[in-house]
Amino acid sequence: MGGHEAVSSRNCVDTGSDTKGEEMIDKELLEILACPACKAEVRLDEPAQRIVCAQCGRRYPIRDGIPVMLIDEAEGGPGKA
Repeated sequence: MGGHEAVSSRNCVDTGSDTKGEEMIDKELLEILACPACKAEVRLDEPAQRIVCAQCGRRYPIRDGIPVMLIDEAEGGPGKA
């Protein structure tokens, strides 16, 4: 197809970037992600472009449409502002 792939946005969540298609997070990915620190469920905070842990409150950044699920990269959580 001329080097272009068809992308279905049916199961994706837009993270609000101007570069549509590159900043989408698949809903199925969100369902299987867990906080690496406490293993609890996470949710998407679209306006802040963060993945937020429902239990410990750590906020993981999303860079170039990819969730950075590293404890050292998280904001907040126990003992952190």
